Amino acid sequence: INVNANKNGEGETHIIVLGESLNKSQMSAYGYPMETTPNFDQLKNSDGFILFDNAIANHTHTIEVLKLSLTEANQYNQKDFYSSLSIMEILKASDIQSYWISNQTLKGPWDNVVSVIAERSDHIIMLNASIGTTSKMQYFDDRSIKELQKILNKKSKKNKVIFVHLMGSHSPYDSRYPKGKFSKFTTTHQGDIGFKGSQYKNLPYYDNSVYYNDYVVSDMLKMLKQLKGANTFFYMSDHADDVMQQKGHNSGDFSYEMTEIPMMCWLSPDYRKQYPEIFPQLIKNQNNWFSNDMLFNTILGILQIETPYYDSKYDYSSADYLPTDSTIKVLHNRLYKNFDNHIYWQKTNSKFLIDNNLSERVFPHRVNSIAKLKQVIKSGFSSFEVDVYFEKDSTHQFRVGHHKGKMGRNLETFLNNIDQADIQKIWLDFKNFNKNNVTEIIDELNRLDNLYQLKEKV
Repeated sequence: INVNANKNGEGETHIIVLGESLNKSQMSAYGYPMETTPNFDQLKNSDGFILFDNAIANHTHTIEVLKLSLTEANQYNQKDFYSSLSIMEILKASDIQSYWISNQTLKGPWDNVVSVIAERSDHIIMLNASIGTTSKMQYFDDRSIKELQKILNKKSKKNKVIFVHLMGSHSPYDSRYPKGKFSKFTTTHQGDIGFKGSQYKNLPYYDNSVYYNDYVVSDMLKMLKQLKGANTFFYMSDHADDVMQQKGHNSGDFSYEMTEIPMMCWLSPDYRKQYPEIFPQLIKNQNNWFSNDMLFNTILGILQIETPYYDSKYDYSSADYLPTDSTIKVLHNRLYKNFDNHIYWQKTNSKFLIDNNLSERVFPHRVNSIAKLKQVIKSGFSSFEVDVYFEKDSTHQFRVGHHKGKMGRNLETFLNNIDQADIQKIWLDFKNFNKNNVTEIIDELNRLDNLYQLKEKV
C-alpha cells in the first residue's frame, strides 16, 4: 500500500506504554482500598493528566487486542487486520522515528501477530529472549526504564514515538516483581476487600504486581516530564484479569471483569499550548465509553498526523468521536451493554438513581467491606446500609459484618475511610441488639456520635 501521511512540527516525543493483565478494580487510583498505585494516586490530580474511567478491552487476549489497537482495523469499520495498515507504517510515512521496547515474548503463537507489527518499527529492543508458549522473562519490567532513558538521551530534531510493551501483571503474579521492596502486601482482610477476595491466596501477589507496575510506569512518565517540548504519555492495559473469581483472562471462560482496563494520559504544557484543542476535548470525552481497538485513530489524533487512513469518529481526542455505550463491543462480536454485564448495568442504574435524586431513598445494601464502601462513594451515592455486630467483650465495639465468620473491620475504622461530609444517611442493621447489651450499645453509639455526628445520619 502506498501510504500517504504527514506530520508537522519537530522535536516531539510521544511514549505509549502497553500494560498487561491489569484490572483497574485493583488500583487505588480507581478506588481499591489497598494502596497499590501510590504514584498514580498523586498523578491523577496533576496538571495535564487524565485518568479515564470508561475504557474497556476489545478482547481478553493480547494478540486479539493489539492486532486491532495498532492497526486501522477495529470492531466497527469492517476492515480486515491482514489488509490494514499498522501504526508503524503511518509513522514511517510521516518521517517519525519509531521505537518498540518489549519485555514480552516476541516469537510464539501467542505473540507472532504483535511481532509482525513491532518489527516494522525503526528500532526494536527485545528484552525477552523466551520463545514459544511461555510468559517467562529474563528481566523485570524496570529494565525497560533503562532502555527508555537511552532513547530519551538521544538529541534529535526528529519527532519520535516510543512503544513500551510490559509484562505487567501477567500470571504467575508472584514472578512479576522483585521480592523485598515490592512485596508490600502479604495478607488480605475480608473487612478491606470482602469475604471472597480474602479467600484468594494469590491476591497479595497480584496486588504486589500492580504496586510494582505503578512504580515502573510512573517512573517513565517522570522521565518524560523532565524533557521540554510538545510531548505526550499514554498508558493502557491490553486486557484485565478476573482476579477475584480466579479466572485470569481466558476468553473461553469469559467474564466482563477481563475487559476492565485502566487508561490514562499526560500532555505536556508545550503540547497543550501548541495543540490547544486536544486536552479540552479529551476532558469532554473522559466519561464516554471507549474500547481500546480505537487506539490507532486516537494516536493519530494526538500526534496530529494528517492521513486518509485516519477516521476522526474513532478518535477519543476528537469532537467527532462517535461510539456510545449502545455501540461499544467486546470479544469482536458482543455488545458491552449486554443484559448479563452487571458492571455496566450497576454503573448505569446507579447514575440514573443519582441523576433523578432517588439515592436518598434507594441505598446500596450490605456495604460490609471498605472496598465496597469506596466503590459506593465513588459511584456517587451518599447513603448506604451496613450490617453491624456488637461484641460485648473487652472491646465493646461494633464490628462490620452479617454474622460470625464473616466479620469485617470495627465500625470506627470503617467510618474513618470516608469523608463524613460525603455521607447523608447510614442504615445500621443491628445483628444482635437485645436487652442484655442495649446499655453498652447506646454508650458506644454516643461515643461514635461524638466523633462523627451520627445522630443526624443514622
